[in-house]
Amino acid sequence: MNFKKILTSVASLAVILTSVPAFAAELPKLTSAWLGEFETFVAWHAKNNGWDKEQGFELSMIPFDSGKNIVENLAATNWSVAGCGAMPSLVEPLSDYVYIIGVANDESASNAIYVRKDSPIMEKKGNNPSFPDVYGSTETVAGKKILYTKNTSGHYLLSNWLKILGLTEKDVVLHEMEPTPALSAFTGGDGDIISLWAPFTFEAEEKGFQTAAKALDCGLTQYIFLLANKNFADKNPAQVTAFLKMYLKALENIKNTDTAALAKEYVKFYKEWTGNDLLESHAELDIQRHIVFLLDEQLEMFAPNGIIQRYVTDMIDYTIAHGEFTPRQIDRMKANSKITDTFLKALAK
Repeated sequence: MNFKKILTSVASLAVILTSVPAFAAELPKLTSAWLGEFETFVAWHAKNNGWDKEQGFELSMIPFDSGKNIVENLAATNWSVAGCGAMPSLVEPLSDYVYIIGVANDESASNAIYVRKDSPIMEKKGNNPSFPDVYGSTETVAGKKILYTKNTSGHYLLSNWLKILGLTEKDVVLHEMEPTPALSAFTGGDGDIISLWAPFTFEAEEKGFQTAAKALDCGLTQYIFLLANKNFADKNPAQVTAFLKMYLKALENIKNTDTAALAKEYVKFYKEWTGNDLLESHAELDIQRHIVFLLDEQLEMFAPNGIIQRYVTDMIDYTIAHGEFTPRQIDRMKANSKITDTFLKALAK
């Protein structure tokens, strides 16, 4: 081979080598904790569209059965971000180690109290004129066995329902269980009443159980919060902001997409996440029942003395009134130091 041909070959090889992309650096993993419900679909939808990688991280999603379990397992799993109901975000011991960084949704149309079809509780509604759509009375509910998950949105609904009926938790027999075994036990005949949230509510309705009250019937707002592990967030604020940007992009996409078009994807998510089937009609309903908030709305909600601060204060007052806490625990909860708009503000810049 002459010198000219050698030069030509070398030049060609150089072109080939420079045209082959270098291996991309591995993206950092962002570990997250979720339940098998709507707020998780938002994150799953974002991940499926590659919006996590677009923001410079790879979202890893760990499943849990309740918000209580999410917060309890913060140290064990060391998750970085999570979607969780207000109650466990505020009252679980490890809740001291989280920030409330955003609102995933308002699920007040998706939490409900169920009884069996032949229950005397369903004989009459409207005993309290302020809550005309609530079934039950002091006489029909007192002494009944209720299956519930402690320190969850379902627990909050249950306590308020009892209050509307003129009862307290001491007037009934409470049996604490995680939602999946609770629904199985109730289906098998255990208990008289069960308190659930979506998607367990769909399973309850498919089994023919009757709705005694929904959170909206009881005049309740029930937010699902986006949480960040304080230790992780303090060290990696940019990653937490990137997560919020991804999540809010998915919320906007879902809000502006016809629910019928999303239903098939939601059914796929539900099967993948819970192992159970979900009707497309139920998927549409679940999407429609969850109210979501975009960046401008969230900034207003998280402002000093805004709706989130007031909501958390009300929830803490409720928790203190319904629990047994030491003065130190009460002071800790009232400090309200976990609410922050730092990461939302970073997005608005």
